[in-house]
Amino acid sequence: MDMLQGIDVNHVALNLRFKWADIETTLQRLADEILPDFTE
Repeated sequence: MDMLQGIDVNHVALNLRFKWADIETTLQRLADEILPDFTE
């Protein structure tokens, strides 16, 4: 995410349809690993 922000990317789309993990695990990982980057 830092790299994308560094090149002025303002939008990112996530396609969860083809994930192998179940949706609950995927959403928890997003909450734990990705969303904190947006609170700084």
